[in-house]
Amino acid sequence: MRVFSIVPLGRSSSFFFQGLFGRHPQVATMPCIEYAQEPPKAKGAQEIAHAEFEGCINYLFDRQCRVPAKFGVDEAEFVSHFCEYIGEFGMCRKNVFLARHYAFAKATGQDVSKIKWVAFAAHDISRLKGLFCDFPNQKTIALARDPRAHYYSCKKKWPGTSWLLYMLQPQLTLYCVEGIRAKNVLFVRHEDLHCKYEETIGEVCSFLGIAQDASMQESYFYSAPYTGSFSWGSSSGKSGATPSPKFVSDEWKSGLCENEIFLVEALNKGIATRFGYEKSQARLKIGVPRLDLVGKLRGISRKAVEQSKSSSRMFSKIRAAFGRVPIVGKGIGEAIVLGISALVALLGDWTTLADYVLRSIRFRHFIGKQGRLEAGGDL
Repeated sequence: MRVFSIVPLGRSSSFFFQGLFGRHPQVATMPCIEYAQEPPKAKGAQEIAHAEFEGCINYLFDRQCRVPAKFGVDEAEFVSHFCEYIGEFGMCRKNVFLARHYAFAKATGQDVSKIKWVAFAAHDISRLKGLFCDFPNQKTIALARDPRAHYYSCKKKWPGTSWLLYMLQPQLTLYCVEGIRAKNVLFVRHEDLHCKYEETIGEVCSFLGIAQDASMQESYFYSAPYTGSFSWGSSSGKSGATPSPKFVSDEWKSGLCENEIFLVEALNKGIATRFGYEKSQARLKIGVPRLDLVGKLRGISRKAVEQSKSSSRMFSKIRAAFGRVPIVGKGIGEAIVLGISALVALLGDWTTLADYVLRSIRFRHFIGKQGRLEAGGDL
């Protein structure tokens, strides 16, 4: 049994792709996106098992999945199998990760004797040095998508936030993945997954050395077909558990302004060259930028809405205070508040981006150093 990680270069059907292995007899997988932490010495296997069970309930999915009838896993049974694995192999970070999948597989009735792979959704590869340290010979399937479609999807999903990070994310993730030994990496295009499914999934199964099982015709999580991230819903309004060309769209052509298209293309030349995404005729135009927010309120988390309301109330108080100062006046007060708002937004974006870039550089350095070492088997 070995590990393969699923790494999305942006929004590229990664959960959907992971769900295609949801009922494959040779693959153990579960909808969690965090690697295991080093287990605290003060905690026993049972306490850690309960915490791991909570981690199975991915926040991207309907919280009602916690109900055993819908979730498909009983907590007591999960804990029992988890402790069984730890009792046999010992307690460490690597074994906590494997015990999590062993317990999930056993609790869902999977025959663990047939399992060859553990599939893990590595949604932020720059944070996963622990995973690559514990499993140096793992395989990686990187999912690529037209970066313009990725950016437009992000803009609809989370309007008005981290636009620069969304533009750079595909190229930064590719930078991390390119540090992994080439023989251990398979690139899959989002467009090919949905438009050339049989050919693409055949390449995936060949890469992993597993059978192209009939269950892979449908994405599956929590004892049910996976049709999207239930908590937030689909930003495109499209849903379905089977691969389909309807999930490949060029809506970005009308949804993005020319400057946005130009910037995304300029920042993701490596993605476009490697995966054959044709450059548009977009040119950078100097002028007043378009500041519309594309998206619907249901695409924003409740926490983000509350934070937005809180910020709005705070800036209203600041504006009113400035407006009462005779020298400043209402007009200048508005300008000051607008400047403060812009500065806060820019600082938030730049600090988030800087953190992501630094993590990517550190990961690439780590993986490059690891590649120069003589690596043993995975398990």
